Amino acid sequence: MLLPIQCITNWEIIRQKKQLRAHHNNFSENLRCRPFTYTPNMEVMVHDPTGVKLSANSKGAFKITKVHSNGTVTICLKHNVFQRLNIRRIKPYFRYYSPFFNLPQKKTHTHTQTNIFLANTHTRKHSTHHDHDATSEFSTDTQQTTIT
Repeated sequence: MLLPIQCITNWEIIRQKKQLRAHHNNFSENLRCRPFTYTPNMEVMVHDPTGVKLSANSKGAFKITKVHSNGTVTICLKHNVFQRLNIRRIKPYFRYYSPFFNLPQKKTHTHTQTNIFLANTHTRKHSTHHDHDATSEFSTDTQQTTIT
């Protein structure tokens, strides 16, 4: 039942309280964020949760083409395809450069392995005895090559 009671509302006080609550929430959320300055040509990962359990939560690395003053950046997704994103959706991407990446590749056949291979093929081709054990000659050839 509605009663005919006059209600006096001060909309200005309600607006001020709502604005104060928004400032407080924004301040508490910004405390959790690390300060970081994005620059053009920097690589970033885009946070894009799809909801699938085992899928990756971010995509990238994309290059920043332009940084805007309102907290957004423009990234290059493909050649001539750009997207403007809020900085809360991106994370900086740092490539890991290791000094071990430029090491020379290991040789697949060392001198000892080549000698063992040639000795075994020679034994198999010219062996006159079928009961000759190739593993015994293999082990003796290994000992000979390691001694010399």
